Amino acid sequence: MSSDVLLSEEEINDMNDLFVAFKLMQSLGINPKGITCLEDAKCRLLQYIKDKYGAGTQRHSNAAELFQEVLKDDSTKRMQLAAMYQEAIEYIMSLPMPRRREIDKNIFHFESKLNENLESVKKSDCAILVAGEVSAGKSSLLNLLLGEELLPTSLLSCTSVMCELHHSDSKCCVVHPRDSSRRPDTIDLDEDNVVERLSSYIHQKGERRKKFPYERVEIYWPFPLLKGGVYIVDSPGVGESRDMTEMVKSYLPTAFSFIYVINSSNAGGLQPDRLQDLLATISHREDDLSLFDPRSAIFVCNKWDQVPPKEADLVKMDTLEKLRKCWPGVQDDQVFYLSTLKAMRSNQDSGYVTQDFSHLLDGIEKLLPISLQCKLEKQYRWLSQVLRRSAFHLRVYIANETRSDEERKLLTERLHDQLDKLESEHKRVAQTLKLALNRHAASACDQLTAHLASASTRRRLMHWEESECPDGDDWELLQEVLVAKVNKRIRREVNEWDTKNGIFTDIQLELLQQFQEEFSLMEDQLGIIESGMVGQGGRPGDSISYLRPFSNRGYQTPMFSTTQKIVIGLAMPVLVPLGVVAGMFVLPVAGVRAIRAKLQEMRLLNEYRQNKPETLAVMTDEILESFLEKNNLGKLIQTQLQVVTKSLDRMIKSIPTIIEADRLMIDRLQQERVASEVSLAEKYIPYYQRCLELLGKLDYFYVANIRQYDAAFSDITCDPSLPPIASGTFGDVYAARWCYGDGTDKECAIKIWREHVDEKNVSDILTEEDNLRKFDHKNIVEYYGTALRRSPDGASIQLVMIMELCDSTLRTKIVGPKSVSPGRLGRDHNLQQKAMCKIANYVSEIADALLYLHERLLVHRDLKPQNILLTKDDVIKLADVGLTKSERDISGTKCGSTCYTAPEVIEGTEYDKAADIFSLGVITWELWYGRLSHEDMESGYKGDIESAIRSGKRPSLCTVHEAPEDWKTIIKACWTQNSRSRPTASYVLDFFRRFTNTNQDHY
Repeated sequence: MSSDVLLSEEEINDMNDLFVAFKLMQSLGINPKGITCLEDAKCRLLQYIKDKYGAGTQRHSNAAELFQEVLKDDSTKRMQLAAMYQEAIEYIMSLPMPRRREIDKNIFHFESKLNENLESVKKSDCAILVAGEVSAGKSSLLNLLLGEELLPTSLLSCTSVMCELHHSDSKCCVVHPRDSSRRPDTIDLDEDNVVERLSSYIHQKGERRKKFPYERVEIYWPFPLLKGGVYIVDSPGVGESRDMTEMVKSYLPTAFSFIYVINSSNAGGLQPDRLQDLLATISHREDDLSLFDPRSAIFVCNKWDQVPPKEADLVKMDTLEKLRKCWPGVQDDQVFYLSTLKAMRSNQDSGYVTQDFSHLLDGIEKLLPISLQCKLEKQYRWLSQVLRRSAFHLRVYIANETRSDEERKLLTERLHDQLDKLESEHKRVAQTLKLALNRHAASACDQLTAHLASASTRRRLMHWEESECPDGDDWELLQEVLVAKVNKRIRREVNEWDTKNGIFTDIQLELLQQFQEEFSLMEDQLGIIESGMVGQGGRPGDSISYLRPFSNRGYQTPMFSTTQKIVIGLAMPVLVPLGVVAGMFVLPVAGVRAIRAKLQEMRLLNEYRQNKPETLAVMTDEILESFLEKNNLGKLIQTQLQVVTKSLDRMIKSIPTIIEADRLMIDRLQQERVASEVSLAEKYIPYYQRCLELLGKLDYFYVANIRQYDAAFSDITCDPSLPPIASGTFGDVYAARWCYGDGTDKECAIKIWREHVDEKNVSDILTEEDNLRKFDHKNIVEYYGTALRRSPDGASIQLVMIMELCDSTLRTKIVGPKSVSPGRLGRDHNLQQKAMCKIANYVSEIADALLYLHERLLVHRDLKPQNILLTKDDVIKLADVGLTKSERDISGTKCGSTCYTAPEVIEGTEYDKAADIFSLGVITWELWYGRLSHEDMESGYKGDIESAIRSGKRPSLCTVHEAPEDWKTIIKACWTQNSRSRPTASYVLDFFRRFTNTNQDHY
């Protein structure tokens, strides 16, 4: 090999012959002095490529610098958010007491939570919990990460306490005894033999099942990586003992992120039951800001050098498969493969950072910002919801001023009637879900019983090899070990059965889906009621039915509203395998006594040693019988399903609370109006405007500084020289490609807003974007995600909407070579009939999409041929649906293109879904005659088009080859001056569907 040949780290690590390494060193001119083994030779070669090519250098210092940048940025954001919290507190305290009580009816104890959350935002602490299997090498990994041989390591499990590692210029540790009556001790570590001194407080020698006298140790040391508030927590091995495992589980909810270390040298690789124990802990978290995000975790497969190279790919596949089954949404880039021993030796002997270790550092660098962002987002969403509810309440009082006494009386009666019906519906839904739960539980119990009671399963569970039977000198302690051993085997059997059949996952998902359907209907009804309370004026997004969470590409949870997740104060349930719950199975006292009695019959340890497999077989049979008792297994099943149902139950119980709060507010409306000496509108408009200012400021901060986007704008490729494929009132749509990180891409369309995002429009833009995300209709353009576009100087931002790509717009079917207008084909009856069927299908698909929107109390507001798209298969897709607003939120807000704009919109008065029907009538006229309506209006009437529409002028229906009478009738009905006389979208849909169905021969 020539001296100028490029040598890679992989080639060095793959060497397995010292003689070959010596020959290579000789050819490269490397001095072999002092080398006694192959590992020494590899380190010398790594040193060579480091010196020659600069590979693997400066990685630690770079990581520390990057951490500092991330933490500095986080500190700036936290201070900004804290300032907004402070402004919100001042605003809340300025509200009249009745308005504050109304918020508290929806968000219990919100004032104290405001202050608690403010203090939480100010805190810079960020804990990264390092957990893992027994003897997986957690402490060794931490020593490697921190560049210090500080924590004790051995082939046996070492850490026996929760060990917090903090940065400090001084060196000491604070030891917290398990006995809370004893004060913590501070130990000076600025001496020799630090590892030895720490070991007595961290590592329990001898019998580790006994309680260690210490429970937590804080180590303060000059760790460059941990400057700025990040601290790492080393924990005991999961599964070593119940006491130590519970210690880890109790700490988990306080951690912002999570590194789980896997012992790759173990037979069978990842032990999923241990990781599932931790997942079950997460799933039972109930604090209102603990919204689980699986992205805040990485997994390190340590001791990778002990995996035979030929088996590496298979072990990786097995590890990923097991992780996906027990950790929802885990991605390949969250899993790392490493030998801490080799990485440490390489770093110590040659100062070289191995490629595997470098990849891990990259992963940790990504983990920290994700974890910090999650914390900020939770705090943002909670404060946003408080302000939105306050805005809604104020709007109710302001809107009430515009009504007459008679209108108020009728409204009050109607709202109370609607709330009564909703209350009855709530009781029905609660009963339905309870029956469904019991039915599913009984079915699952029967299936699991049949499996465990089968002869083949019993035979397999009761068969023990001599090598599997534990031993020990303490018979009392050994009995506990034996019971735990059998329980573990049953647990794994249940887990494998559930994994293979997916019965409990299916049941949980079915319950979630059924609940979501039922609850969404109730929530929509509540939204209608609250929209009725608001009446006119204001903006969308403040009442319950329009608050939905954003979702990122990747891990998806069922879509529940922000109201459900935050106002009610709960996290989404995390679906965990049945084996997790089976592992928590505790025998009833009678069962435990019976088993212990059988063990006591042997009395002597020697008797057990003579009959180990038989003893375990008897125990297995007894425990299995106890496990299969209806009461015990039924409790297990109910416990498993409660992981989901407890969250759903809290949501169900929240409905009466919201109903009662709305009842009180409805009754208070009239009371306050009578009692107040000044107009309630005058009184509350300043508060409302201030609330909107705070919301705009908060939402802009979220969009610009916190939010994780579905795509980076740099991943979107678009030819700016090409004309847009569609144009709306507020933006243009271009053909583009979305390039994913894995090298794949997909066709898409992007809508770029003409307006830059600012504090005045951001809340509306978020609501409009959210509409796009939740729509699911074959004739509404599919929404893929959002990207953020920053100006070169960073002074302004735009939101870029990524959507389904369509070939053309409906305008191409009206004018141009692709026109299908029947009005131009009057001399050819067959061609005209085909064209009529074609445009009848277009109109029916538009009407179908409008019906979908109108049923949800939404109005499109900007319907025109330019934003009605067509796919390659000639299917209609409504675009610009993000502009939709609640019918009761759009009084006086102009939107749309003049020829398609209803007269009530032009006048600036209140309008509703009938405005869309007006637009549809004009579009139907254009499709028939093959002309744009403004051309006919401009040629037929003097003056501007707006004035003509206001005065009742419309495009002419009396031209050559005019439409059939029934078509003309429905067109005229759609664009009639009186909005109340226009047909519904359902009526238009039925008319044109009937036409296409009766003329299928021509279609």
